[in-house]
Amino acid sequence: MIFVGWQLVYDLYLLPNGRLDEFLSLSGVTIASKILSLMGFAIESEGRLIGCVGSRAVEINNGCNGLQLFGMFSGFIVSYPGAWKNRFILLATGSIVLFFVNALRIAFFAVFNSIFPEHWDLAHDTSSYIFFYPVVLTFWYICTQMSSEDSPLDQLQT
Repeated sequence: MIFVGWQLVYDLYLLPNGRLDEFLSLSGVTIASKILSLMGFAIESEGRLIGCVGSRAVEINNGCNGLQLFGMFSGFIVSYPGAWKNRFILLATGSIVLFFVNALRIAFFAVFNSIFPEHWDLAHDTSSYIFFYPVVLTFWYICTQMSSEDSPLDQLQT
């Protein structure tokens, strides 16, 4: 039910409104540019576009900036049983980590597209598995472990 509610809010309000998507796209590009510049790459970025100098840029569109993943991640954490304090900590920490992982993913896109532009579709289609899934699954695992520590059965047995 939480996931259905999230999808309705996203599809009917957040996506058409676009402000949160725009923030995530623009800030992701800005952070990715800084990361790559610190690593010594010559980067061009403007708005939602980022690329290595002399290569085609990558555009970070709405719906491709991690917002839907944040919703799915948050829905699981909220719906899983456990202490609200622990869930809030996981939501905040996980969201911040996912935000920066998305910036790393954007940086990866810029570099990958400059080296292997003919394989762009492969990189884009598999990037969630490489970048997001390990992080999300780790936080979900932590959530289940924290929840089992809080379970009433465990408290009765002690």
